[in-house]
Amino acid sequence: MKKLYLTFLLFITTAIYAAVPSDSHYNTDSREFMVEDALNDAADTPTMILCFMKALAPQLMVNKGTYLAQVDKDDCSASEQIKSGPQSEDKASATGAGDSTASKNYMDAINIITRSSATAPMIGKTWLTIDGPTGPMTIYIKASVTSGPTDSNPYGVFQMDYTGVDSNGDDLMKGYLGANSSGQLNWYE
Repeated sequence: MKKLYLTFLLFITTAIYAAVPSDSHYNTDSREFMVEDALNDAADTPTMILCFMKALAPQLMVNKGTYLAQVDKDDCSASEQIKSGPQSEDKASATGAGDSTASKNYMDAINIITRSSATAPMIGKTWLTIDGPTGPMTIYIKASVTSGPTDSNPYGVFQMDYTGVDSNGDDLMKGYLGANSSGQLNWYE
């Protein structure tokens, strides 16, 4: 009986360690994984705001008057950040996720960026209209940037206050996003 058991065990062990064929779906299918938890949900809004403000390129329009910037809504959405982020193991999906120009979904943002001197903070005022929970909502943003991003402080030093107002003039949301000189990002809504 022991011989039969050892022979069976040897046969099973060999079968378990057999190599997966290189043309099998296990080896040829693209792999992606998503991380979804409460921490990521809480980080969605500040990440979206930072992406949106970067897309406005305010540093290029200092003291040049009021300007209109168009930002693709989908480029800064949480699902787009995950799809094109480091979680993707498929090179085609990671590099080609935001490349299509045929399906851009632009939103208009009106901006005024000023700076009184080379040592003064850059002041930005932005407003835009989005779809709110009860209809159109106008978002008003006031930001002050004391220092731009560096290698040691990727956010720079800034403070941004924002509010969302519906067509009746009621505040539907208020928030604050800022970064200090040690690189700590603070968000409150």
